[in-house]
Amino acid sequence: MIRVVSFTAAIVTVALAGGAPAAASCIPSTAEERIARADVVFDGVALEGSTASGRQRFQVRHYVKGDGPDVVQVATGVTRRPDGSGSLTSVSIDVRAGESWRIYGDRTAGDGIVTSNCAGSRPLPPEEIDGTAAAGDSRFGGILVAAVALLAVAATVLLSRFRRARHAPRGLAE
Repeated sequence: MIRVVSFTAAIVTVALAGGAPAAASCIPSTAEERIARADVVFDGVALEGSTASGRQRFQVRHYVKGDGPDVVQVATGVTRRPDGSGSLTSVSIDVRAGESWRIYGDRTAGDGIVTSNCAGSRPLPPEEIDGTAAAGDSRFGGILVAAVALLAVAATVLLSRFRRARHAPRGLAE
């Protein structure tokens, strides 16, 4: 029984950790709250990977909120220098050239934007890349993982109780 419970606890831990890896340091919010807080929200493609300045250029495909130029500089919180050194934090967004992202950001001096994982910026799945999908984020994946984990725990508890009841001495209570 201890093995079954330990195994279930491990599954639950892995399943819940897989739902939102970097979001643990961020205050949970809905897509509507993230849009309301941001100065600008857009879907775009990274034109370059991380830079020494920590600012990357994005080709805007579609503005969800606000407007601006077709190409914007976004401070992502990730720096990479030619010698391989750099920095990355738990709230930085690590973007590679050619990736499609939904950026929730605040305007900086000039045409720049600053964003973070906590602002809600995230890679776009293929079905959202054309900019026609709803502006909201889907929480279904995380809810599904949590539901499966809860079912695994419930099944383990019921199974262990069934085994105990089946192996309990009979006739003592009679």
